[in-house]
Amino acid sequence: MPAPLPLQGTPGVLDPRNPTLLPNTDTPVASGTGTLDLNSPAAFDAANPRVAATATATIAGTVALNDSLTLTITHGSFTGGSLSKTILAATGDTVSNLAEKFCNAFNQDAQCEAFGITLTALLGVITVNWPGPLGNVAVLSRVIGVGAETITFAPVGGAMSGGSGPIYPYDNFQEYYNGSVINFRAGQPYFADFPLLQQLISEQQPII
Repeated sequence: MPAPLPLQGTPGVLDPRNPTLLPNTDTPVASGTGTLDLNSPAAFDAANPRVAATATATIAGTVALNDSLTLTITHGSFTGGSLSKTILAATGDTVSNLAEKFCNAFNQDAQCEAFGITLTALLGVITVNWPGPLGNVAVLSRVIGVGAETITFAPVGGAMSGGSGPIYPYDNFQEYYNGSVINFRAGQPYFADFPLLQQLISEQQPII
């Protein structure tokens, strides 16, 4: 006999059930007839788009065999507070190839996949995209282990910016903030100001 389906709906805070969908934008709204309706996820997404925080890393210089470059994204949500990838230059590599190697290394990482982080490359220029406001506290840095290459960042200093929209908890939890308790429900969008966002990240709360 197959296992029963989980109960439908949005679990409450401290409710052991898992949400059936993520995201969950089914916040009830009152209709003109006095009944309760559910918001359209498509309408919510259209009205509240998640814009990605971005920064670029440009690789330049002469590439030689076995050159070693490391790119790091520092962010409190990562295990250990940062995520680094090191690449080695092969025979015939160009700065474009090195940029693509970084993209492949990060895009296949489980933590990047979990947060929706994607890297793209064009002619040696890497663009890091982090959906929503979480990426606004991420910072890029680099180490040239061996080689004459350079990696420069825009904005200068490597701080990502421009992310906006709601955050999404992927588990239920409660947060004490500014004298009040906020109940976060898995999959339900929440608009956090920057100080609250920093607090949630520093505590490694389950948000994306």
